[in-house]
Amino acid sequence: MHYFEYYMSSRTTPLKIPYNEGIEAVPKLLQRLTMLGMPCKIVDTCQMSEKERGEIYNSAIVVSVKDSFRRREIFRGKHGKSNFFGREVPALVVYDDENKRKIIDVLPKKIGDRTITIKQYLENFIEEAMKGGKNKC
Repeated sequence: MHYFEYYMSSRTTPLKIPYNEGIEAVPKLLQRLTMLGMPCKIVDTCQMSEKERGEIYNSAIVVSVKDSFRRREIFRGKHGKSNFFGREVPALVVYDDENKRKIIDVLPKKIGDRTITIKQYLENFIEEAMKGGKNKC
């Protein structure tokens, strides 16, 4: 069973960029997942140090070597000077189970020219879970 951790800041407004489209719907989608028996945790990064947030970012970003550049682009901006992970760009880390042994996915993400937002991913996951299928994002 998957385990979801959603990183966001209660003190920072997410950037108005395509990666954050529909971000306001994410807490309710996580509640729906919880009602379906999927464990979720919302982590407020406003109390974290830059080092703590950076460590989570670094462990999450290596989920796929070939995608790590694209993920860095999402969470570090075009010039790579800031770490927006879990603050200006909220992040969803999907683990294989509650023991967090293996990261399955990190969102938002890009596949080719297509952006998959956290909202899109969760909506698809919920739809597939209700059908009894597997997530296809």
